[in-house]
Amino acid sequence: MSLKKKLIVGVVAISMLIMVAFIGIASSIIYNQNVSTANNIIRQSFRVIIDDTEDHKKRLQDAVQQVAGIEGIGLKLRYLVRYKNRIVPRLTRKANQELAEIVHNTAVIAGNLWRVMIVDNEGDPIAFSQITPTTTSIGYAQGYPSPELQVLSFATHQEQRPTTWETTTSIPGFNLLSLKDLPESELIRFEAIEGTLSLVAYKPIIGLAYDAKTDAMQPQQIGWVIAVQQLNSAFLERLTKLTNMPINLFTLQGLSVGNLPAYHQLDFSTVASSSSSPLSPDLAHLVLNEIQIREQGYFQGLLPLYSNQQAMGGIAVLYSKREFWANIFELLQVLVFVGLGSLLLLVPLSLTFANSISRPLSELTQATKIIASGDLEQKPNQLAQEGHLQLSFAVDHQDELDVLAQNFLHMQRAIHQQFLDLKQLNKTIEVQNQTLELKVEQRTQELKNAFDQLAQQHKDLKRTQTQLVHSEKMAGLGQLIAGIAHEINNPTNFVTMNTSTLEKELRAHQEFLTQLLAEEPELLEHLEQQFEKFTQTLLDIQEGSSRIQTIVADLRTFSRLDEAEEKQANVVDGIRSTLRLITTQYKKTVQFVCNFTVEPQIKCHPAQLNQVFMNIMVNGCQAIGKTQVTGQHTSPGTLTIETFLAPPEANSQWLGIRFTDTGCGMSETIQQRVFEPFYTTKPVGEGTGMGLSISYSIIEKHQGKIQVQSREGQGTTFTILLPLTT
Repeated sequence: MSLKKKLIVGVVAISMLIMVAFIGIASSIIYNQNVSTANNIIRQSFRVIIDDTEDHKKRLQDAVQQVAGIEGIGLKLRYLVRYKNRIVPRLTRKANQELAEIVHNTAVIAGNLWRVMIVDNEGDPIAFSQITPTTTSIGYAQGYPSPELQVLSFATHQEQRPTTWETTTSIPGFNLLSLKDLPESELIRFEAIEGTLSLVAYKPIIGLAYDAKTDAMQPQQIGWVIAVQQLNSAFLERLTKLTNMPINLFTLQGLSVGNLPAYHQLDFSTVASSSSSPLSPDLAHLVLNEIQIREQGYFQGLLPLYSNQQAMGGIAVLYSKREFWANIFELLQVLVFVGLGSLLLLVPLSLTFANSISRPLSELTQATKIIASGDLEQKPNQLAQEGHLQLSFAVDHQDELDVLAQNFLHMQRAIHQQFLDLKQLNKTIEVQNQTLELKVEQRTQELKNAFDQLAQQHKDLKRTQTQLVHSEKMAGLGQLIAGIAHEINNPTNFVTMNTSTLEKELRAHQEFLTQLLAEEPELLEHLEQQFEKFTQTLLDIQEGSSRIQTIVADLRTFSRLDEAEEKQANVVDGIRSTLRLITTQYKKTVQFVCNFTVEPQIKCHPAQLNQVFMNIMVNGCQAIGKTQVTGQHTSPGTLTIETFLAPPEANSQWLGIRFTDTGCGMSETIQQRVFEPFYTTKPVGEGTGMGLSISYSIIEKHQGKIQVQSREGQGTTFTILLPLTT
């Protein structure tokens, strides 16, 4: 695309972007203004609803006040309450009927209230009236706790009603057990009755009753007047006409009555509980949000109705988004038409602007193509001679583009000279790079050789350090064991010698007492029993002393403090003494099997080999214990130790020692690293990773070999090969 076209497109595109941004900002402002307008309409609707609801409450309050203020109603109610638990029709029939008529007349005068009742202080109905659009019921109850109802039922708009009272236990829509939640004082509140949101007014009835303390008749609360006005379809229709808005009334269970039946369940999770439990709707609790009803959007105003500090219902006013968006689209259409008209005016201006810039730049572009092709060796004067750059317009106009053309010629001359210098510099750099590469390669090889030597020296130093630490520990351990063995031997010998002396003295006393009590068979028998116990005790002491001497001998055999130099020794004796030391710790979990087919004498360091045997046998016992902890095996494992003569190799005879356990085994990766210093698979605090590394060094010091074979879950075998003395 040419520069001229790009300039035209750029100007038009920028103009369109500005127009789109303007329309977007304007749309956002219009949208927010319309949202604010919708919320204000909803708030104004709720003010109308609250005022109308307050009128309903006032009329309902006047109705219950009228019933509670009837002259003599307290005395009459006290009389009826007295006989409510007994069926005495002849005493209470007339009074009950009169009270029921009073209740009904009050309900009709107050505007056909849905339900008016007189109840006692326990919440049991005494007389009631219930008016529905189709049926009216007047009645009274007597004979609690299983009351009978005397009822007159007739069509609501019937001119002449029946006079015969019918006996029944219930009437449709009237629950005798739903009136137990009485307030503490006069109250009017919202309640959900039979799935319908209703206004319920409570007014106490005061009557005279005998007070034993004052010995006089005193005013007391006898019962309650309860009036219920359903917020039904008639109530909703009046509110809809007043607000011209769709309205739905909800209880916690669902829709009570509404203009949008599809909106049948209110989400009360957005409604917070109220600490004040307001008895009248309060705009301070109004919740404004947006909802979807059958893919139709609405702005919603939700006013919760509270009872006992909890929301028990709500009134929802809905504002359709169709009308909302229609108003916005009308304003947007006007903005779009204005923007398109402005865009049409910009097109001729863009053409003029593009021509003034593109003509001189196109000439300059032809000259730059020569340089862009890579022909930097061409001299600057040749461009003007060949007609690629015409500077005649520079004298006539002298604008920024003319200056740009002149500067371009100066730049091309500088580039030409720098190009020649750069070619010479590149040749010099190539020679230097070749020399440098050779030196770097030589130096790299020298560093690699030095690094390999340092790595080997570090490895040797680390192994030597490990050996020194191990040798020092073994020397200290040997001295400690020798001292302990000497200290234990002295008291043990003392016990052994004195036990023998005590045994002789005991036998002498037994013979003397036997002669002395020869004529007392019973005492003699008792004496023999006691001496048998003494004899058995001495035998136990001698057995314990013998065991201590055996353990001390095994400790000395294991440590071999006096055998620091190489000497001829029976390796199997070292295995036996080491085995006796660890058997006591693992005898419950491991069964030890020994098969010593050969017991040759070899030249060695016995104490160091004993350390190797100890490390391998302890590792085997711990591997067996691990399988029992994880549940792989429940029975004791087996550690088998055997000796054999290995086949001759390079004119050398070898003694083989094989340790085979039935433990958890090792993977191939672990087997490759098992002899590395500080490598361990045990948890922190249970192993240092030095045992097998030291063992490997000791066997290597004896010019022997140590090998490992293992499979996970099937056990491990360590094989040691030691050269025999020739």
